[in-house]
Order: sequence, then structure tokens, then C-alpha cells
Amino acid sequence: MNINFPQLEKSIQLNNGGATILAIEDESVLAQILFSLSRETDYFKIFDDDYNDYSSRAIFILNPLDFSVNDRKITKVLHDKIILQMNQEIELKQEIERDYMRLNDKIYDFVSMNNDLEFSYGEKNTVEDILKSIKLTISQDGTSEVLGVLQSILKIVKELSLSELVIFSGVGMLLGEVEYKVVLEQCRLDRLTVLFLENFRNINSGIPYILLDKDFV
Repeated sequence: MNINFPQLEKSIQLNNGGATILAIEDESVLAQILFSLSRETDYFKIFDDDYNDYSSRAIFILNPLDFSVNDRKITKVLHDKIILQMNQEIELKQEIERDYMRLNDKIYDFVSMNNDLEFSYGEKNTVEDILKSIKLTISQDGTSEVLGVLQSILKIVKELSLSELVIFSGVGMLLGEVEYKVVLEQCRLDRLTVLFLENFRNINSGIPYILLDKDFV
């Protein structure tokens, strides 16, 4: 996977199945990149070796502390994965649907007996309906430490195959060298392609990075 933007002389190839850290010296260039990723403009391009656009397959996280593990997109991916798993266990799936219908019937009978009105309810409920009704979401461990939050995000990305590329920004000013290396190692072990966009002033000299200085752009 590769990235490019107007100031570059040539595209940058990302570390496939690992982390790439791009430290940018010119703050105006970094600001333009972050704006492009936030607004999904074509200033910052992501593509494969055949120049196929990969922008829609990337997830951009401006601030990991503001990232919600249960936003609508992630919950939809979670439910789709569970539905796929249940479709491979037909008997269990049918048993769950029957039990759910019996519960609905009990509620309907109670409501009808105690109210002099006509009622109706959905007679067919899918696994997707059931997951929505029980509000199945991913539990958050409540940690506010940046390292724990980053590790949680990466775990979710891996388990749900959420994205082919994760892009973080500004992690260098939130983590020390040792913690940063822990995150990089997790990317490597989990075979996750991750791009860290950093202000050059915030990057620790002990962290391996690609420097984009003012003479390069």
C-alpha cells in the first residue's frame, strides 16, 4: 500500500502488516494532510501497487481518546460477523430465534390480556433484530491511558477485520518511547498495516521513522 500527496516527489510505500511512522517537519503540510483525511478529500491519496484507490478501506483516528468502539459502523461490522458465524450453526440459530419468539409471545399475551385494545407485533425476527434488541456492543475496559486505548483499538481492528489501513495522528506527543514501541510491536505481531502521522518535533529519537523535512517537500 502506498500514500502520496502533492508535495511529495514520489509516493511512499507503507510497511505491509506493520507500522510506518511519517514525521513531518512542515506543520502546514501536516495540517493539510489531517484536513484531507478528516474531510475525505483527494489531497491525500492511498493506493495499491496497481494504483487502485484504497481510501475507503482506511480508517483515520485523529484522537484515539475520542474514538468510540461502538459507533454505528463498528457495531454494524460486529453484528455482521456474528450473523455470519451463526449462519454456520443453523440449529443454534433456529433455537435462538424460537426462544426469542416464545418470549415475544409471552409479552404479547400479557399485553392483550390486560388492555382492551388490538395489538400486533412482528412475527418473524432475525438474528440481526435480536442483536439490536439486546443492544449488543463491545465492552470498554474504562481505561483512559493512551497506551491501553490504542491497544484496544488495534485489537478491535484485528478481530473485526475493520480496515486494511489504520491511520493515527499525534501519538508521539501522547506516548513515551517505551510505550510507543509496545504499540509498534503489537502492529507487527498482529500483522496490521498502520500509519502514524507525527509532527517531527514530537517524535522520540529512539523511534524508527521516515522524516519528511522541509527540503524534501
